[in-house]
Amino acid sequence: MSEQKRSLFEISHGRQRAEFRSGQGQRADACRAGFVFDNAGVERFNSFHRFIQIVHPQFAGERVPTLAEVFALCKGRVRVVVELKSYGHSQRLEERVVEIVEAAGVENDTIFMSLDHDMVRRLKQLRPSWRVGVLVAKAIGDLTTLGADFLAVEASLATRAFVRGAHGAGQDVYVWTVNDPAWMFASMANGVDGLITDLPDVAREVVERRGRMSDAQRILVALLVAMGAKTESLVEQ
Repeated sequence: MSEQKRSLFEISHGRQRAEFRSGQGQRADACRAGFVFDNAGVERFNSFHRFIQIVHPQFAGERVPTLAEVFALCKGRVRVVVELKSYGHSQRLEERVVEIVEAAGVENDTIFMSLDHDMVRRLKQLRPSWRVGVLVAKAIGDLTTLGADFLAVEASLATRAFVRGAHGAGQDVYVWTVNDPAWMFASMANGVDGLITDLPDVAREVVERRGRMSDAQRILVALLVAMGAKTESLVEQ
């Protein structure tokens, strides 16, 4: 989610994503909200979106929903991950997000994350009980000192040692963007708490299949992945 000039909100993140819990083979689906416009902003953005529909006719007739509309659709069906984005001109973005979330009554079904550490800090100050995480593309220093509830990191950062350190600080680790089943297996073998992916159906199958494996089978698959096993061979097995 980003707030642009004139307090516009939009939802549009290019590709659908989902998050899957990996612990003990259990999962919790979640849709990811990218950007959000208010109603006036949606209409302006939809004018541009109509150009996109010409290039990609499969999206003909689609419009960009507001965050409130997304919550209305998802409430009681799926959790929502809201990413807050800053472009240097945010106008009370954190406060306005709080208002929308509480008006929709989805406080317990929504988690939040941002690359902007100040946004994470401000949101935690506003609502200390809400789950707010830091998005990380490159690790510089000790990320566990940022005061977040979880770390959403680029997949290559989530080594076993990194995950162990985060867990020691009481923080979950989610990885992005993992679309290859081999990377999904490897990430779960390292102990991550969730996967962020463009292929939720594939991730769901991997999570479920791993949940049915014995410890010995999980170790074997992790070794195969570490040795460079192809995704196709893992699927066949």
